Amino acid sequence: MSPTRNAANSANRGQTQAALPAALWALLFGNLVIGSGVLVIFGALNDLAASLDISTAKAGQIITAGAISMCVSAPFIATFIGAFDRRKLLTLTLLWYAVLLALSALMTDFVGLVIVRVLTVLAPAIYTAQSAVCAGLLVPVEQRGKAITLVMLGWGLAMVLGVPMAAWISGHYGWEPAVLVVAVLALISSAWLWLKLPAGMQPPALKRSDWVKLWQHPTLVRGAWVTVMYSAGQFVLFAYMAPVMRDQVGLNVAEFSSVLIWLGLWGVAGSLLISQFIDRLGTRRVVHICMLMIALPLALFPLVQQFWLCLLLLAPWGMVFIAVHSTQQARQISTAPKLASATMALSTSGMYIGQGLGAAIGGVILAAGHMPWLGPVGMVITLLGIGLSFSLAGRNSRFN
Repeated sequence: MSPTRNAANSANRGQTQAALPAALWALLFGNLVIGSGVLVIFGALNDLAASLDISTAKAGQIITAGAISMCVSAPFIATFIGAFDRRKLLTLTLLWYAVLLALSALMTDFVGLVIVRVLTVLAPAIYTAQSAVCAGLLVPVEQRGKAITLVMLGWGLAMVLGVPMAAWISGHYGWEPAVLVVAVLALISSAWLWLKLPAGMQPPALKRSDWVKLWQHPTLVRGAWVTVMYSAGQFVLFAYMAPVMRDQVGLNVAEFSSVLIWLGLWGVAGSLLISQFIDRLGTRRVVHICMLMIALPLALFPLVQQFWLCLLLLAPWGMVFIAVHSTQQARQISTAPKLASATMALSTSGMYIGQGLGAAIGGVILAAGHMPWLGPVGMVITLLGIGLSFSLAGRNSRFN
């Protein structure tokens, strides 16, 4: 073959690899907005509690209520949306998000805010999983992993950009403007999705038999409990990072915002790094490493009294904060590839119920006046999850 033809073939391959559709960026931005809306309460918790004249522990119940709503609704929504056109579905989902976020900023009492929050987070229950499905439909099979990873990076960017932004705006202007900013971004996202997603995207619908098979698969069910436990372990402390950083470490608003940016940057870096080693090490081993990197900082967090020590402990935790879930999800899917859609919905529910459970446990600890115990209790839950995860190793060789 001539050098000219070789060069042409190389150029064609480069063009093919670079030709990811523009719609993926719209889907990524949607996940950034969705993630920011879910996590905005964490960054604004101190101001929200003061504004509603309630305790920080009670304000944490808003997080729990939202997590329960997402957990319960995700599997049902995944089943009932069927083959609905995903362009219309995701556009309407972001419009719903924008309207309900704006409405939540108008709430002046705790009960009203909880009700609106429960309805608002139906959007993340739909969008996160369906954005991954759409990413897979937009590209050839050989580019699906890259496309889905790109789209899911929106959640990492929400940690880097969305949560610190919410903390800064809330600290200076109140929690309501922080929520309204995310609402405006949701409107922009809905328009971008409508313009960039092709019409007629209709993946196969989940069937009732898929759920029956999943619940009859003991390894998948126990694996979902692993997801619940590492999520709960993290959120015992993470749900209350705002009061912990203020009262235990003594940080001001600007320093707290920088801590969240630091955590998010490590999250993005860790996700990119782990993606390079996951195939070589195996998903089971990577999940165990991630959970250990969560447990150790949680155990040591009562010792944190200085800004620099806080940053030191958050580095390893931040590296796996996002990556642990994608790795565990890959582990679950590899166990039963034919049940991937149902498994993804169950995994999403497990993550959300774990977040709600962790926030509830942390609220009880905080209300009892034992803030230093948040980290160690989260560590114990995470270690129990590691024990359960090890027990799965012999049940299905495809976990390795």
